[in-house]
Amino acid sequence: MDAPPVQYARTEDGVSIAYAVHGSGPSLVYLSAYSHLDMDWRVPEFRAWMERLGSRWRVIRYDARGFGLSEKVGDEPRTRAGYVSDARAVLEAASVDRALLVSRTSQGTDAAVILAHDLRDRWSSLVLWHSNLTGIPPIVEALLAVEKFDADVFTRTLFLWYGWEDAASRRLAMEAYAASRWPEMRRARGAGLALRMSAGEEAQELVAALEIPALIMSRRDCIAVLTEEGIQIAQTLPGAKRLTLEGSEWHQELGDSEAVALALEEFDAERLGSVPRDSVPASFQTILFTDLESSTALTQRVGDEAAQEVLRGHNSAVRGALEAHDGREVKHTGDGIMASFPSAVSAVEASLAIQQELEGGEVRVRIGINAGEPIAEDDDLFGTAVQLAARITDRAKPGQVLVSNVVRELCAGKTFAFTSAGDATMKGFDEPVALYQVTV
Repeated sequence: MDAPPVQYARTEDGVSIAYAVHGSGPSLVYLSAYSHLDMDWRVPEFRAWMERLGSRWRVIRYDARGFGLSEKVGDEPRTRAGYVSDARAVLEAASVDRALLVSRTSQGTDAAVILAHDLRDRWSSLVLWHSNLTGIPPIVEALLAVEKFDADVFTRTLFLWYGWEDAASRRLAMEAYAASRWPEMRRARGAGLALRMSAGEEAQELVAALEIPALIMSRRDCIAVLTEEGIQIAQTLPGAKRLTLEGSEWHQELGDSEAVALALEEFDAERLGSVPRDSVPASFQTILFTDLESSTALTQRVGDEAAQEVLRGHNSAVRGALEAHDGREVKHTGDGIMASFPSAVSAVEASLAIQQELEGGEVRVRIGINAGEPIAEDDDLFGTAVQLAARITDRAKPGQVLVSNVVRELCAGKTFAFTSAGDATMKGFDEPVALYQVTV
């Protein structure tokens, strides 16, 4: 994919802000504390990540005043008024009514919180990544001490900070820093962190005053993050969902970026769960299969009429759970039902409700769940996500709910218990699949 064209918006105080738009779908504003629209796109990992997001959303990126391709301003470009003015200008120029606001790094937390508060009518929901408001990770303190741009310093620190292993990505990142006017960036870092330190209590008050669906994400072993701050923000922000992913990489595009993308899609689908189903994007869904235990043997044992009554009981239990948990019946499979959900949490809740309803009955049911992006055609769903869900169902024991790892990760922070069922080799899949049994 070619780099999207850079455009310019004029703020109310006369500053020219560079922005770019790519992809299609609901709007997503990708907020970077320090960025360079041109140089960032040249880094292969970042470009691939943007293409992934663009397959689901209309992505809007912009360089804040004083950085990247935007207009140079005074010595302290990172101010509350500047945050708001820049964002408002870009939203208007890009014809964005409401958008999902996603912070790229921990250093964007202050800007994201301010924008979510001061422009509250412009956002549908908020995602904070490696969030902190007042603390300064040691690696950031070290970079603030650098008086001038020094390629040798960055060669030693970029692997730790960004995690880019290849020399080309590190070189491009260094060029981006140099092109973004290192002295201004250093002053802005100091000003921005001073804003965060001096306004720590005020920032926490802003968090507590937010009324917006929010997801707080981080990777468990990242050394550049103050995890306790993210926990505090998640606890302070009303109704926030917290998700901890495996890995140590600071940036979303590194490591298991697909887990990040799936979490974003799941969160967005959950937010849309209360609107009419026809308006819910079909790209990301959670797929559930049920399968009756030994239905043929049951028919031979009790006869056609009694077996059909058992099947009707199963169908009633499944459909009741779908209605209660926002599921959609895709089709009847003969011995079971295939269903889809906008939320992995809802799918797991429904599966447990089904098992509880059918407990002690004539036959038991197997349930398998997977999440992904199926292909929709003629009210049916196809593709890898569906095939894996069916294979997982085949592996389940009667009375058991088995899920893939992505479902387990999307349910982080809920009351479900997941017990490893080991890795299984599935027909049609090259790599073994990690499976987990669900219990309350």
